[in-house]
Parts: sequence; C-alpha cells; structure tokens
Amino acid sequence: AVLVVVIRVDILIVSSLTLATLVLLSPHVSANKVDGGSVSPLAAGSDPTTSTSVAANHDSVSGRLVGTISHQAQLVGSSGVSVRAVSGSAVMDATVDVLIGKAAAKYGHSGLAIQINPTSTTNDASTVAISVPRAVLAGIYGADYSSRTVWSTHTVGSTATPKAATTSVSSGSVLVMAKVASKPMVVTASGTPVSSSGTGSFAATPLSAASSWDESAQTGDFSWKYALRTPPASAGPAPSLAFNYDSQSVDGESASTNNQSSPIGDGWSLAGGGFIERSYVPCSQDTAPVTSSGDECWKTDNATISFAGHSGLLVKDTSTGTWRLQGDDGSRIDHLVGTAAGCAANGTYDTDCWRVTTTNGDQYWFGLNQLPGWSAGKPATNSAWTVPVFGNDAGEPCHGAAFASSSCMQGWRWNLDYVVDVHGNAESLYYNAETNSYAVNGATTTSYSRGGQLDHIDYGFTAGNAYATNAASDRVTLAYSSYGRCSDTSGANCTAEPSSGAATAPAHATAYPDLPFDQNCSSACSSLTSPTFWTTAMLTGISTSVLKSGSYQPVDSWTLGHSFPDPGDSTNAALWLTKISHIGTAGGSISEPDTIFTGIPLQNRVWVKDGLAPLDKYRLSSVQTTTGGIITVNYSDQQCTPANAATIEANLNTNTNRCFPQWWTPQIASPQAPKLDLFHK
Repeated sequence: AVLVVVIRVDILIVSSLTLATLVLLSPHVSANKVDGGSVSPLAAGSDPTTSTSVAANHDSVSGRLVGTISHQAQLVGSSGVSVRAVSGSAVMDATVDVLIGKAAAKYGHSGLAIQINPTSTTNDASTVAISVPRAVLAGIYGADYSSRTVWSTHTVGSTATPKAATTSVSSGSVLVMAKVASKPMVVTASGTPVSSSGTGSFAATPLSAASSWDESAQTGDFSWKYALRTPPASAGPAPSLAFNYDSQSVDGESASTNNQSSPIGDGWSLAGGGFIERSYVPCSQDTAPVTSSGDECWKTDNATISFAGHSGLLVKDTSTGTWRLQGDDGSRIDHLVGTAAGCAANGTYDTDCWRVTTTNGDQYWFGLNQLPGWSAGKPATNSAWTVPVFGNDAGEPCHGAAFASSSCMQGWRWNLDYVVDVHGNAESLYYNAETNSYAVNGATTTSYSRGGQLDHIDYGFTAGNAYATNAASDRVTLAYSSYGRCSDTSGANCTAEPSSGAATAPAHATAYPDLPFDQNCSSACSSLTSPTFWTTAMLTGISTSVLKSGSYQPVDSWTLGHSFPDPGDSTNAALWLTKISHIGTAGGSISEPDTIFTGIPLQNRVWVKDGLAPLDKYRLSSVQTTTGGIITVNYSDQQCTPANAATIEANLNTNTNRCFPQWWTPQIASPQAPKLDLFHK
C-alpha cells in the first residue's frame, strides 16, 4: 500500500510503515527540535579540567610528575593521567611525562605516550599501573578515539618490537600495566580503525548493506526527498538531483560498518550520480589468513551498482564472463579492461572501467577518468578510487611468489562520470578524490583513495566535446566547507581543509568529532598498517547555471545548514543536516522559506554487553516545509530487549523480531575472536 498525503502544495509519498507512523500537523503546531548548536570540541561527558588541558597543550608535554611512584595513585601534572605501583611491587623514584601529538611522534605514535624515567639506579623492578581517563583520550582526537586505541610498551633506545600492554577498560578509564626496571620505559596509545566498543569501523568502505534490505514496500523505514530543479538540457541527458533521506540507512549503522555520515548529513545521500563498487576482505580474515596483515585481500570477483533505477548486486556468469543485475532489468553490463576496450588511464593496475547500456540504448560509463577528447593538461574526472589489494592465493589477480610481492593497485569504487544517449548527446561528472597513505604490508608507505565527492556536472553537449570551450549548455556546481567537517561554528578552532588530495592535520582535532585524524598520514606511515576510508567534506551548497552570451549565468542555489548534536551515549557526534535554503537568481533574486529538519536519537544496539556503546543515532523526526507544513515521524518501540536478547541469539533462524544479528571483529591485524551482536531495525 502507498500513502499519499497533500499538505498545501507539498506531496509526501511513503511506503506503508511497520516501524514508523506519520503525524501530519498544521503549519502552526509545534514540533520538538534538535538542538541546532554545535557541540563542544571536547567529547560529550568529558571532564573539562582534564580534557581542556590536554587539548590546549597539543603537541607538547601535557603533564609531569617528579618523585616517588608509590602505592597511592598520583596525578601526572594537570594531564588527568595517574600512576601508582601495584600492590606487591616496589615503589620507584622516577620522572613521569605525559606526551601528546608531535611530542609523542618521536616514539612512532601521534596519539598519547607516557614516559617513565627511573631516577635512581637502586630501583627494583616494579609494575606500574597507569590510569588514563577516557576523557583525556577523547580530548586528543575525534571519531571515538578513546575506544579505538591499543596500548604497547617498549624500552627507550631498544630496537626490539614493542610489546602489547596488559589493559583493563571501564566506562570511565583505561588501566595500563607497565613493567619498569632501571631503564626508561614508554607506554604508547595508537589509534586503530575499529572501535572496541562497537561504534563502527573506518576499515570498511562507505558501502552499506542496508541499501539491499528492501524486499517489499513495507520496509518500515521513513524516506523523504528534496528535489533540486536543474535547467533543462539543450539536448540529451540531464542530471536528476535530489537530497534523499532514508532512516533505514541509519538502522544499518552497526559495529562492522563505516558509520561516518555523508557530507550532507546522517541518513542523507545525493541522487544524480552513481557508482560501482567491489568489496575486498581483510587479509587477516581471508581463506588463507595472513593474521599479521592489516591489508586488503582479493576474495571473489564481485560488484555492487548504485545509480538511478539500477541498484543492487551484480552477478557474474563465470562461464561467459557476462555481468547482470541481480534483479535483471535488461541492462547490459560490461566490465572492460584496457584502453583497447575503451577505458583510459585511471590508476588501476589493469586500466579497468565499467559500461552499462540500458534498454533504451543510453550508455553510462564508470571510472573512465579521461573522457573522449582528453589530452595532457585537460582535467580528469578522478572517478576511479583505488587501494592496494593482495592476491595471496593462486589464481587471484597480482599473485606473486610471496605475499609481499602479491599486491597491486585495484579499484574499490568506479564512479559514474560519462553518459551518452543514442543521439550522441552527453553529460559528464567530475569528482574530488581524497587520498591518504598507510604502510602496505607494514613496510612501504603507499598512497590510496580514502574517499571523495562529486565536484561538478556538465551537460548539454555532444559526445567527444567534453573539453571544448563552453561546450556544455548547463552546469551544476557543488560547494564544500573550506574548513571541512568542523564543529566550531566560529571557525576559531578550525583548520583549512582541501577538497581533494591529502587531508591537513588540524590544530584542534577534537573540533572534528567524526573524523579519525589519528589515521591521517602522508609520509613515514609505519604505525598505520590498514587503509581507512573517510571524508573531510561537508557539503555547504549546490548551484546551477546556464550558458548565456559566452559565460555561465546563475539560476538556482541551495545552501545547507549543519550541526553536530550530542547523541547522549558518550560517543562522538555525527554530522546532522538542520536546514536547506533556496534562492532563485534567474532574472533577479528571490528566496523561499527554509526547509527545517529536526531529529531524535534512537538506540541502534540491543544493549546487553558491558563495555559496548548503545550506539545512539539521530533519525529524522520532523520536517518543516517551505510552505510551513510540518511532517512529524514517530518510530515504533523496540521489540528486542536485553531480556530476550539471549533467546534471540540462540534461535537466529526463527527470529521474527525487529532486530538483526551481526558478527564483527574488534581488530583487523591479529584479529580477536568475532563477537555476535544484535541491532534494532
């Protein structure tokens, strides 16, 4: 069943809901609002007396203790860190320094280092307990850094491999044990891609399995679309742009997924582009696992496609090599390899791209990168995003005699960058590709694509003329914040971030609550052994223009407002879309009232396990339209509870409740035993 409701001139079309009900209010009825202000650069729940001191002294010695490490806990300066000799161990005369940022980097880590320097040659060996409040860790980096740290110890000056430290974790602090004798000892915290408290994994790409959950119209999610009017093309294809919201995409955020929100905001995506993506597996979890590796490995020849009306898994006929959409709609899908097949240099080892031909004869190219007519000095589309992949098993791409010689640069996402209709009219899409580096096989610093965003679209030109001067009759341009995803609305704690290429390490990393800057590197990246996928981009506006008298004249523009509301579960805030403003500029300037969005935090995890986060995420609860109409969304109560979780986990094949199971691994290299978790739908 389909529900159609008209509010003045606004039309809402949603599926019949099992999880959400809609209440449609008059323009004058109030609705609850999400706090539109930005959160503090410090993590929610942090102690400002400790976190502020750490953040303010970033890249320095944030605390020092000179004296005797006794059996009573003693604070190390104003750092918030405390030390004591454990019961039964000898007391020790020492100097203890808490180092962060660049001061810790000399030990190969950009996070936190604690140096214990014995000051007496008569000291007996002692086990020192170091208590580090989570608030201190949260004051160094964002993106739930405190739950992504691993600890190690090593003797200063020693060339031996650092040893994993014995730790115990509580809701408020981490207790680290270090054995100290007569030589200086350093205890270091390193950020990992995966959260030990189950808040997500930056080792995963943004591809979400939730996009394939729909089996009928009764999906139980709330979806809503804000269409963007684009000038009609003089001829040929034109983009169909819209801001799309889908609460189901937020339902799908779990312990094993990449939960960074899109540049629009959590739950939102931009219609009008598209991509084909291939998934790889961590080498530590491959068929023949290399447990010490944090790299990506080939598993199967697979692909997922997402673009207007043609989305889902792609299935390969292994006998013919033909690809088909799982729900075959008659489109012809070709995976092409090499320039002779029509591809162009795009950064993949075998120069591969994709072409989809729909039943009406239109062609859609993915990852072409250099469009027909390209020559040196012309802009590429930056549409193919690559990462080192190991073919560690016989018969896999790039397989070598040894694991170390079995990697090559492969595509993980090919973005839609060229459309040609049956009449020879064309459309082109250009992207900002974001890069990062890590130590491939734990040794060689290598650059890869961590993500990217759509930059602009040209349309209304003939195929082969993409690079001709003013060839396109129309253009769509996307604008991103020059500060990236900074939560400080004043800009005082923000750092200029490029829209493409490598990220810039900010002076105040906690002003970027959903960015893992501990995983950012451009050179000498030996401490980062896994590729991570994240974006610094925050979309601030979209504008359209038409070619008139030899130049592009503005037509419409949309400006986006954002905030970082506190989820309330001590995890870091996510980017949230608060409003959309629209101005028409053709023949003058006129604006319409803002469209305003309100949200409510709901729990994703069926929370029954100590040490794991509830994983509260905001869902859209109210939309105030440009005409003043208000749409309010109410979500059903949770069916799965801590009381029935054990029964559900023991009978997964018969579970009919609105929650789903998921296995996840807390660590990539040297993986720990997988955990079974339940998440609400």
